Amino acid sequence: MNINFNLGNRINAEKHERYMPISYDVFDFDADGLVACIGCNYYELLYGVMGTFSATESDNTHYFLIEKSDPRCNEAIKCLNSGDEWTGQEYDYFAVEGTVNGKVRTFFVDVDLYIKMLN
Repeated sequence: MNINFNLGNRINAEKHERYMPISYDVFDFDADGLVACIGCNYYELLYGVMGTFSATESDNTHYFLIEKSDPRCNEAIKCLNSGDEWTGQEYDYFAVEGTVNGKVRTFFVDVDLYIKMLN
């Protein structure tokens, strides 16, 4: 996975309540350390009981960037492997626009990581 983003390219983007992880990768951001990039699609509940989501990357896929050492990484991996929805997104994030493999996508960067990357 090839990602590219600029922290100064903040956007207004809606963060959904439920996501299904569909991809997981780790990048070394040198001084900022290892960062997990979790690709997620919106998980839509049907009739309040069952849910549906796309298992493939699309224009609607959001990417969450958090430090690899954060417990949310383990949660995301478990959900990716089990097909469960991920609840790691209730934390604060800044939305930025960037690219994944040359396609424009929305990134939600964890607030603590965002501040660390700015310094």
